[in-house]
Amino acid sequence: KRAVLLGKMDIAQAEAVLDLVCAKTEKARRSAIAQLVGALSKVIDEVGDELKDILSQTENALEFEEDERMNPVEKIKAKLRKIEQKIKKIIKKGETERFLREGATVVIVGKPNVGKSSIFNRLLGRERAIVTEIPGTTRDCIEERTIVAGIPVRLVDTAGLRPTKNKIETLGVNKTYDYLTEADLVLLIFDNSKPLSAEDKEVLSASEGKRRLLILKKIDLKRKFDLNFLNRLNGKKIIKTSARYNQGINELRTALANQFRSNDEDGYFITNRRHIEALKRAQNALNQAQKESYLETIAYEIKTALDALGEITGKVTNEEILNRIFAQFCIGK
Repeated sequence: KRAVLLGKMDIAQAEAVLDLVCAKTEKARRSAIAQLVGALSKVIDEVGDELKDILSQTENALEFEEDERMNPVEKIKAKLRKIEQKIKKIIKKGETERFLREGATVVIVGKPNVGKSSIFNRLLGRERAIVTEIPGTTRDCIEERTIVAGIPVRLVDTAGLRPTKNKIETLGVNKTYDYLTEADLVLLIFDNSKPLSAEDKEVLSASEGKRRLLILKKIDLKRKFDLNFLNRLNGKKIIKTSARYNQGINELRTALANQFRSNDEDGYFITNRRHIEALKRAQNALNQAQKESYLETIAYEIKTALDALGEITGKVTNEEILNRIFAQFCIGK
């Protein structure tokens, strides 16, 4: 905190110190080092400098507002649109890279006896969950930690979704719904050897709005499942697997890794949710500026966007923000 107050580093760099200490993977360590040396701050400052130039043009134009020939509103909006798109791209990058810092929760969901536990075991590379032909074998949710594309992943095997009067099984089903709520990615499992059922439809409904992968299990058996039902889901690719013969498992691992793979070539990482939220506020302000008709209100929204960007590096801050950030640091004895 003293280094920030003395101007020796900005807040984003200070946060990187904690990220480096807490890094669980090599990729997370590299992202923290990049932020520590100022890679993210440089990107944010460049966007801020562009906005300052536009703000200067906007305020200068206020002097000639009554002269329509000197009113550059549409040109200013066009420039703001380009910067908004740049910020949007950074946010999209951050929505994937934040998992480097926070880790990701991947939940395996399907009806009973569909093959969730065998997929769970294959992804872990060991027999962690009990696998039998008896529906409802997994009644409680099982968690294990693994690494996917440099991302710490909490992999969860869940109880099968179906109506039940069994009290113990009901508790397991309720926990499955709880895990679905917090899931960053859902692996939806369907049985190639069984006809489409009401339970299959519930699996899709329960995961609506989540990032998800579709997996068709038991492809070594005769197909009875209605593939057209899955094909109608916005063209999502269906990963076909057979745990018995280890078919499609590598394809599944690749598809899983692609969900969390980020672009390292641009030289910076954005992993902190606080930074992403600040960028979203900046984007919203620029979007609002493009809807305004008066230079005064456009200038106001540009200043709002600049304030939001300033919160990332600490150019705009207050004691409450500083205390909240540095409360995460723990000083050892």
